[in-house]
Amino acid sequence: MRYLCDTKKAEDWGKPFSLSSPVNTGGWESQPSISADGRTLYFVSNRKGGYGGYDIWKSTLTANGWGEPENLGANC
Repeated sequence: MRYLCDTKKAEDWGKPFSLSSPVNTGGWESQPSISADGRTLYFVSNRKGGYGGYDIWKSTLTANGWGEPENLGANC
C-alpha cells in the first residue's frame, strides 16, 4: 500500500502524491494519522524491523522530508 497525500489550499484539494521512501516500503502500511502540528506521521505497518504482526510507527518531518520511521515499541 502506498500513502497518497494531498494538500488543501483554501477550499480546494491539491493533486495526491506519494510519500515514497522511507515511509513507503514493500510491507503493508495503513491507518495514517498526522499530529496536530503536521510534523509527525503515525501509521501501522508489518515492515521489517518490527516486533511482529502490525506495529505502530512514527516518522518526523525534517527539512529534507519525512525521516526514517521509528517503531514505537512492543508495548506502546
